[in-house]
Amino acid sequence: ELEQAYRSNKAAKFMPNSGTSTALDDEMKMQTTMINAYADFDSGGPMKPYVGLGLGMGRMSLNSPSLNINSTESGIAYQAMAGLTYQPSSMHNTGFTFGYRYLGSADPTFSSTVNSKVDIEYAAHILELGTRLRF
Repeated sequence: ELEQAYRSNKAAKFMPNSGTSTALDDEMKMQTTMINAYADFDSGGPMKPYVGLGLGMGRMSLNSPSLNINSTESGIAYQAMAGLTYQPSSMHNTGFTFGYRYLGSADPTFSSTVNSKVDIEYAAHILELGTRLRF
């Protein structure tokens, strides 16, 4: 599967190496292009568990007035998925999914005038509902 996704998150805090955190109200955006592989397990009924892995590129943008950063960095992105597919017996080519997805990326480094370099850790825990159509 080829996947293109866009996520927008609020950056809630900044914690420098000194350990003192600063509250933020900044925006972080992540655009990913991933290649995913799934394995479906036939349970003999309409509910079928699945697992998957994905690898690709992530483009992360950080707009932080408080850290004086408005920059974009790119790097490796990866994900792991697991869930259930419900496949009605009357709809052989259609499945309805409920799953969990963990998305992470190589930690980008942004340049700032407040601190010379800021390392960002990005991870997302996602619950999703979907539909699978087979052709």
